[in-house]
Amino acid sequence: MLGARFIGWLTGFILIATLFAQNAHSSVERYSGFIKISTNRAVYVDYRRPAPGKPLVVLLNGLTYQVSSWDTFVNNLYSIDPGVGVLRYDMMGQGKTLIKYAPITEPVPLADQVRDLGLLLDALQIYHPVHFVSLSYGGAVAIPFATQQPERVASVVLMAPFVAPLTFLDAWIRLQIHNTRLMFPTNPASDDELYDYFLRLIVFSTYPAYEPVVLENPYKLEATYRLVQGSRKFLAKDYAHALPP
Repeated sequence: MLGARFIGWLTGFILIATLFAQNAHSSVERYSGFIKISTNRAVYVDYRRPAPGKPLVVLLNGLTYQVSSWDTFVNNLYSIDPGVGVLRYDMMGQGKTLIKYAPITEPVPLADQVRDLGLLLDALQIYHPVHFVSLSYGGAVAIPFATQQPERVASVVLMAPFVAPLTFLDAWIRLQIHNTRLMFPTNPASDDELYDYFLRLIVFSTYPAYEPVVLENPYKLEATYRLVQGSRKFLAKDYAHALPP
């Protein structure tokens, strides 16, 4: 149990024509909407500030997740401690942020997602250490973030984190590249380009069956591929030695 009941929080949506300035973000109790984090980028956010002395939990989406995917988790968290603060947001290529910038037709570099997380915390004037709870793809954001800005991290929870490409799929793709070189020796595509081509085949042929949520809008399947494409070279072991104690 985490403590006493939260005393009075601002209900409803705060609707304004322009995005909050940084000092405005830090003064509200609850905000749902887009927040500008850089000159050319905004992300969709659902944020409830913690009560005084209570922790803040930052939720980092799984690959096909969005803000609303955490509803049951968040409701249960509030039932344990109504004073806890929660920040959840749709990364580039996810949820309402995807819809704002759709279609996503280029790889979404994992490094950009890590950078955006820091920029979002800056925009909300959250400089103290907070707790990060990540799922799958979100783990590949949390791990490098914790090594780059450890002063902002109280703890990191990694639920089924992405730590490396799946061995059997990686091997299958590399076999296809090998076979392509044998059968079509004049093919001008680089190994990286061929890898991405076969990776796309896997995502488009298997994700609709295994994760049908990728079909919820006409942009999501392509965006999901672009997220995978931008993170496929991530290896958690490259960061493990730099994680704080």
